[in-house]
Amino acid sequence: MKNDRKEEIAGHILDYVRDRLVIFMPYFNRAVLLMPVIFEENPEGVPLRTDGDSVYADPGQVIAVFDREQDALTRMYLHLVFHCVLLHPFHPEEQNREDWDLACDLAVEKTVLELEGVFRISGDEERELYIRQAVEEAGSESAERICHWLKTRSETAGEVRKRTALFAMDGHSLWLTADSGKGRIVYTGKSAPDDPGRTAEKWLRVQQTVKVSGLSHQKSMGDEAGTGIRLPGRPDRDTYDYTEFLMRFAAPYEVVEVNPEEFDYICYLYGLSLYENMPLIEPLEYRDARRIRDFVIAIDTSGSCQGHVVKNFLNKTWSILKNSRAFTQPMNIYLIQCDCEIQSEVTVRTDEEFTEYMENIEIRGAGGTDFRPVFRRIDELIRDGAFHDFRGLLYFTDGYGRFPELRPSYRTAFAFVGDRVKVPELPYWAEHIILRDSGGIS
Repeated sequence: MKNDRKEEIAGHILDYVRDRLVIFMPYFNRAVLLMPVIFEENPEGVPLRTDGDSVYADPGQVIAVFDREQDALTRMYLHLVFHCVLLHPFHPEEQNREDWDLACDLAVEKTVLELEGVFRISGDEERELYIRQAVEEAGSESAERICHWLKTRSETAGEVRKRTALFAMDGHSLWLTADSGKGRIVYTGKSAPDDPGRTAEKWLRVQQTVKVSGLSHQKSMGDEAGTGIRLPGRPDRDTYDYTEFLMRFAAPYEVVEVNPEEFDYICYLYGLSLYENMPLIEPLEYRDARRIRDFVIAIDTSGSCQGHVVKNFLNKTWSILKNSRAFTQPMNIYLIQCDCEIQSEVTVRTDEEFTEYMENIEIRGAGGTDFRPVFRRIDELIRDGAFHDFRGLLYFTDGYGRFPELRPSYRTAFAFVGDRVKVPELPYWAEHIILRDSGGIS
């Protein structure tokens, strides 16, 4: 078959593939149609590869794969697009490129296989088995964490590495290269116009328009780490500040102090001037105020949470609560360190006790992340009567871990620190705030 005829047939096939994907995920059409397709023979032996600007397709291999299993080519194209949406082609070069390529393939297939109604192909059951094991041991479904896990050379990692071909759907040779390949563009009619430069920024804009949390088929929350997927990118900043966020945990109390809102200074001063030191009205000696009495601050001490960031977070949180006079007397603050199990637990009741804790703090853990032990511990404390007026839990974390299956009976919020933090899919009942780390937490 002549090359022109092969390219014509392959062009029709890819038209059909992209149409299927647009129908399957209409909210994903900009990502699917963003790149033009360039036909060229590929010595790597894979039908599709990309540099983020274009898709490079080997017409002979496209036809062969489509003839063998139609859904396989659709899955390959979706796999390739998700690499770009997850920014895998633009990641700094890893020391072990083979581990990075495999980690990216595992992360993408984890996302794809959780899409409801996705095109199933041969080998998916085996893929799901090894992906589940990889994510459980890595403690996250992100390519970075999976790549780190592969370097541990565990027994499961070795088994996954032997099956690299099972997860590879496209070629990665054009990643992080300035050379976008050479070939004749014969299929561009459906491609959305966009600036060919600044490729990574282009895909970041795509991230912002795709509601990926709605794509994932939600399994039972808490059954396994990272059941939902949210694409990394530049999250929207919260419009409220951290002080206001913390005061959400406060409850109304009647405190002994002057209430300036109900105190009439005119009558008070008039009495002093008329009767010499005899005010006509005494100031009220109590007022309603919002206070926090019982509160839990949990620290994720998994390997992804660094010690100095943890200390900055605790100091900032304590400073806000103390200076805003949010605490009642006595106060009862539990500081819990936890990775996949409780590592330490300290109760703080005074400023002096907190200062002593920070001077001698040791971050313990560095294992995988499991949020459930903290929730179980809080339930125990509630049953044992340790709290008089429990206001909730603030959990400092990178977000990748196992959540409780049931909604807790108290307010729960997760705090993330970073200018480019990746917030995972959270349970519907969980609040969250993003704190900037440039120039310190704010």
